[in-house]
Amino acid sequence: MFVWAPNLSFEFDTATNHHHIVWVLYIGKAGIEGGACDTFQDRYRQAYQRYIGGDPAILWSKENPEAPREKRLERYLTLRPLQFWYLPISDVNYIPLLERRLLQLFRPPLNTQHSGLRARLGKPSPAW
Repeated sequence: MFVWAPNLSFEFDTATNHHHIVWVLYIGKAGIEGGACDTFQDRYRQAYQRYIGGDPAILWSKENPEAPREKRLERYLTLRPLQFWYLPISDVNYIPLLERRLLQLFRPPLNTQHSGLRARLGKPSPAW
């Protein structure tokens, strides 16, 4: 995952109750698939490195939700500080389900696969 995690937090009723802002920008997988090895470094160098640390002025341009993926990468991967989160998974059969659920949960702006997914929240009920 590429995650934007600025050094910003909101303090709530006590000093120990902080909410840190994080925004998942991209969810992907790396590893061996179909006999081909696709490492973290390979994925980064081939697809993302050129977008990291670009001109942040692009963040203030009008966003086009239908923009091609390259334009969205150019826009969001300029955010700093950008973190890279990963989770090693030994059972490769579990990866597609996990990836699909994470995409459904976070709806990252840089992913195009499974774009039709919507979180199912269930029937609304009164809070009180």
